[in-house]
Amino acid sequence: MKTHLLIVFSLVFLAACSATQIMRKSNDAKVQDQLEALFTACQDQAYATAAASIVYRGDDEDRRWKDV
Repeated sequence: MKTHLLIVFSLVFLAACSATQIMRKSNDAKVQDQLEALFTACQDQAYATAAASIVYRGDDEDRRWKDV
Protein backbone atom coordinates (compact mmCIF):
# COMPACT_ATOMS: atom_id res chain seq x y z
CA MET A 1 0.00 0.00 0.00
CA LYS A 2 2.80 2.41 0.88
CA THR A 3 4.52 1.66 -2.42
CA HIS A 4 1.38 2.48 -4.40
CA LEU A 5 0.90 5.70 -2.44
CA LEU A 6 4.51 6.68 -3.04
CA ILE A 7 4.20 6.01 -6.78
CA VAL A 8 0.98 8.03 -7.04
CA PHE A 9 2.48 10.90 -5.04
CA SER A 10 5.60 10.87 -7.24
CA LEU A 11 3.53 10.98 -10.43
CA VAL A 12 1.42 13.86 -9.13
CA PHE A 13 4.54 15.74 -8.08
CA LEU A 14 6.19 15.25 -11.48
CA ALA A 15 3.02 16.35 -13.28
CA ALA A 16 2.84 19.49 -11.14
CA CYS A 17 6.48 20.32 -11.87
CA SER A 18 5.91 19.89 -15.60
CA ALA A 19 2.83 22.13 -15.52
CA THR A 20 4.80 24.78 -13.64
CA GLN A 21 7.51 24.79 -16.31
CA ILE A 22 4.94 25.10 -19.08
CA MET A 23 3.21 28.00 -17.32
CA ARG A 24 6.54 29.72 -16.65
CA LYS A 25 7.42 29.58 -20.36
CA SER A 26 3.97 30.89 -21.19
CA ASN A 27 4.35 33.79 -18.73
CA ASP A 28 7.81 34.60 -20.12
CA ALA A 29 6.35 34.85 -23.61
CA LYS A 30 3.56 37.12 -22.35
CA VAL A 31 6.08 39.42 -20.66
CA GLN A 32 8.19 39.56 -23.80
CA ASP A 33 5.12 40.42 -25.89
CA GLN A 34 4.12 43.18 -23.46
CA LEU A 35 7.62 44.67 -23.48
CA GLU A 36 7.77 44.63 -27.26
CA ALA A 37 4.37 46.37 -27.41
CA LEU A 38 5.59 48.95 -24.88
CA PHE A 39 8.80 49.68 -26.80
CA THR A 40 6.93 49.90 -30.10
CA ALA A 41 4.41 52.33 -28.61
CA CYS A 42 7.21 54.51 -27.25
CA GLN A 43 9.03 54.51 -30.59
CA ASP A 44 5.78 55.55 -32.30
CA GLN A 45 5.25 58.21 -29.60
CA ALA A 46 1.91 56.60 -28.72
CA TYR A 47 2.26 57.37 -25.04
CA ALA A 48 -1.36 56.60 -24.12
CA THR A 49 -0.87 53.10 -25.49
CA ALA A 50 2.42 52.79 -23.60
CA ALA A 51 0.76 53.90 -20.37
CA ALA A 52 -1.73 51.05 -20.66
CA SER A 53 1.22 48.65 -20.44
CA ILE A 54 2.67 50.36 -17.37
CA VAL A 55 -0.20 51.33 -15.05
CA TYR A 56 -2.58 48.82 -13.46
CA ARG A 57 -6.11 49.45 -14.68
CA GLY A 58 -7.88 46.30 -13.45
CA ASP A 59 -10.85 45.68 -11.18
CA ASP A 60 -9.09 46.18 -7.83
CA GLU A 61 -9.94 49.75 -6.77
CA ASP A 62 -7.02 49.95 -4.32
CA ARG A 63 -4.48 49.14 -7.03
CA ARG A 64 -6.04 50.99 -9.96
CA TRP A 65 -3.76 53.73 -11.30
CA LYS A 66 -1.38 53.23 -8.34
CA ASP A 67 0.30 49.92 -9.15
CA VAL A 68 2.36 48.77 -12.09
